[in-house]
Amino acid sequence: KNVSSADFMNMVLKYNNDTVAVNRFFDSWINKTGYPQLDLHLVKSNNGEKTKYQDIAIRQNNPKSWGVFSQIPIPLSLVINNKLIDTVIWLEQGTADFIYFSELIGKDKLLFDTVYFNSGNTLRSLFTINSINIINPNSVSATLDDFNFFLSDRILTIKQPYFDEEATIYIYNVLGRLAGNHKVKFNKVINLDLNYLSSGFYNFVILKNGNLVYKNKFIIN
Repeated sequence: KNVSSADFMNMVLKYNNDTVAVNRFFDSWINKTGYPQLDLHLVKSNNGEKTKYQDIAIRQNNPKSWGVFSQIPIPLSLVINNKLIDTVIWLEQGTADFIYFSELIGKDKLLFDTVYFNSGNTLRSLFTINSINIINPNSVSATLDDFNFFLSDRILTIKQPYFDEEATIYIYNVLGRLAGNHKVKFNKVINLDLNYLSSGFYNFVILKNGNLVYKNKFIIN
């Protein structure tokens, strides 16, 4: 019979009592307007193999009125040495920042020849790819030796030697939720006052022109 979205949600809750997850799903996929519009970066291999890639960067680039979506499955097929490997990666948190395939699967890099999206025998997902760019690895990430940081009295000090440009620092809590963001201009050293954060474990990333240049972790006691 015909049922309402509320009826459907109540039925789902009978089988999954995680109301936070269910509400988040319905908020994104039933109640919101639109669907994810993705920008992709294919990161070239840095080991001299011209035809291979080592990472994929994915971000949402939706109309502002749509906001961002969470719990997005991205089915893809990697071609590695003429073999097709199907998998699904999940963009769990709603963010407009680039998210890296290597981070989602827990590898520094995975060499592949090409990739197909919404391919394979797993599932199909609702999204549109707006653009695909091929980028060099040195435009994605600086080496850890280029940066250093320390935390004292809830002041996070970050030092780096080589650029004097605007960047954005995003801080995420242990659940992956955005806890703070800071637009800064690097002048060798920056200091962030983190007194607004509660005690706990945090990750932070630094983005410059939409590209990840540094990431690390810290603990506030």
